[in-house]
Amino acid sequence: MEKYLRLSVHQLVDFLLRTGDIDNRVFNRSSMTEGSRLHSVYQNKQDKDYFAEFPLKMSITVDEVNIILEGRADGVIKRSEKEYVIDEIKTTVEDLKIFHDDNLEWHLGQAKCYAYMFAKQTNLEYIGIKLTYIRQGKEKEQLIDQYYFNIAELEQFIMNLLGEFLSFYNIIFNKREQRDTSIESLKFPFEKYRKGQRELAKYAYAITKKRGRLFVEAPTGIGKTISTLFPFVKAIKDDEESKIFYLTAKTSGKEAAHQAIRILKDKGLSLSDIIITAKDKICFCKGKACNPEECPYTKQYYNKIQTVLRYALLNYDDFDLKTITELAYENQICPFEFELDLSLFCDIIVCDYNYLFDPISYMKRYFDEDTSSFLALVDEAHNLVDRSRDMYSASLSYKMFLEARKSVRHSKLHKLKLALSKMNKMFKEYEGKDEGNYILEEFYEYTYKTISSFITTMQDVNKNENKEVSKELLNFYLEVNRFNRMLEFVNDRYLLYYQITKDLRVSSFLHLKILNASVEEYPLLIQWRTTARMLLSICP
Repeated sequence: MEKYLRLSVHQLVDFLLRTGDIDNRVFNRSSMTEGSRLHSVYQNKQDKDYFAEFPLKMSITVDEVNIILEGRADGVIKRSEKEYVIDEIKTTVEDLKIFHDDNLEWHLGQAKCYAYMFAKQTNLEYIGIKLTYIRQGKEKEQLIDQYYFNIAELEQFIMNLLGEFLSFYNIIFNKREQRDTSIESLKFPFEKYRKGQRELAKYAYAITKKRGRLFVEAPTGIGKTISTLFPFVKAIKDDEESKIFYLTAKTSGKEAAHQAIRILKDKGLSLSDIIITAKDKICFCKGKACNPEECPYTKQYYNKIQTVLRYALLNYDDFDLKTITELAYENQICPFEFELDLSLFCDIIVCDYNYLFDPISYMKRYFDEDTSSFLALVDEAHNLVDRSRDMYSASLSYKMFLEARKSVRHSKLHKLKLALSKMNKMFKEYEGKDEGNYILEEFYEYTYKTISSFITTMQDVNKNENKEVSKELLNFYLEVNRFNRMLEFVNDRYLLYYQITKDLRVSSFLHLKILNASVEEYPLLIQWRTTARMLLSICP
């Protein structure tokens, strides 16, 4: 039987060509958000012969594996009917020359994939590549690098890349074959169904086929976990791309899911499962930043990870906290990033609600792609009402700001002092009233400008003068980042207000509170609802 693999360009080149350290001073949520904004600004300035966010997809067979390769080029530039250039845009807080030189193979490899796919699609013999680098916070500072390739050169490059990826991915094909064989003969793990279990299992299996959603409310003790997990496992055999996400709010929920998986494995099931542990619980260097100057486990992570993944997948199939931390420590790599990378090759992923629903911490590696083959089990879904409100709400505390400013009062960085002075002025605009809550139609215009300016400055300081960043300043910076991210979602379902308490100097807040985070209004849930095969919510 012909093997099938669906692969994004990002998955391919990130896995094979990315090297170096984990460094959250360069790659972080704030820089990613700002990078997306600068992408749009740059693209919007181009002329009518510039085609932004150009989708590409092709089928290619390598070693009897049918590979669907897909991605989206930042830009396609039309020079003439036979001359085109692929534009790959990269933004960074780092010095552009250093960023270019350190990541050239990775960035150029991505552009080569897009160039080959476009050239093949349009029957071009030659195609150009333009790497456009933009400095965040200093947008006029740009670096352009250009190349020209013929189709034969690009084809050889792509075939070599895919061949190398398949040499690793054959591990997954072999494990999947064992998995499917075991699922074929797998039976319900208990001699008898409890009352209601058979019906629940039947409905759960049906909606995996009909792409439906099922909400279950049943008494404690019926065995909801095994009754839903068992039919889900049966269903993934029929879809080579499928994964099961078991989402829960509590540690006890994770343990119940893990126990159910072990019961199925004791009955002959062979598959890979992983429990995702929160970063603050699994980190080897608690309190330290994720960069090579503070954490040794970030050093050369991307050079090591392919070898560690290969070993882990060949020797284990049950990745709990103990197994993950032992493997990470032995290989001196970050356990948190390791578990996320490892999850890409597992069949069942047990994790907190956040990894699907939270706009800050959701798993981009899954949910920024087409997720139509993923299955979700949401344990105790009634908890999502309050949790979703928390996920899409944010606050800024003046007290937290004052603590951050005090912690760097001896700093001589003018740009940092100026940014903090502007933040102080922003808070002052909301003072001068009696104790109470004051509802706003929108925040004052100065607020948006100040927050954006502060984030840009902090990105620069965090990367280039990291020793100037205190713990208090970093915590405040993260809060501002979250607040800024939530501002993108504000609509008529939000309540915007500021709060003045008795101690006016240290206890004022800016709040944006979502009132209705239901499926119809919740941006990430809308994405999941329209692309996921099914969503099964289990209530007690």
